[in-house]
Amino acid sequence: MRFTRDGLLTAILVVAALFVGSTLTQYLPKPDDFRDDPFPVAGAFGEPVRLRNADITVTKVQAARTVELFGQVAATDGVWLVLDVTYAPRHEPGALVGSQPLLSAPDGRRFGGLQAITNNCGPANPGLPVACQLPIEVPADALEGLVLTIPAENGQWENDEVTEIDLGITAERAAELRASEAQVTLQEPTVVRP
Repeated sequence: MRFTRDGLLTAILVVAALFVGSTLTQYLPKPDDFRDDPFPVAGAFGEPVRLRNADITVTKVQAARTVELFGQVAATDGVWLVLDVTYAPRHEPGALVGSQPLLSAPDGRRFGGLQAITNNCGPANPGLPVACQLPIEVPADALEGLVLTIPAENGQWENDEVTEIDLGITAERAAELRASEAQVTLQEPTVVRP
């Protein structure tokens, strides 16, 4: 069998293209890399964050050494960050389960989940937003730069919308929160009248 110069050049180009293609596919992301990622919806303190099923607004951030709900008291060596939140479902009734919100620190640590005391936000109906207080225990060194994450559906952190609300806690504000010795008695969820 005899090779021509054009045939040899074609063979070299095909082998080179296969090599480049296989090298590129090793570095490109695969569908499995994205399948379970949440869809973050960014927001800021005091502004409503619009998820597909509800609007969530953080209206106040306060700190306490102890929190109380229905006579149950929980103290911490860190800080109880108490978030006043307005939860407004849009299309169907819903609730924000108190163990769902998480706080993310800039260094990657996450706080929240099942706490010594949890407070739910709801149930609520479309057109009737509910105001509630969510306590989350946080180490005193993690206050600056905290971001609140809440899934659109309770318990559904993958492949769904998730809030990323910057609480606006600066170094100065973090120092104020750390210094608080307050006790906060958590309020039951209440309907917000327009």
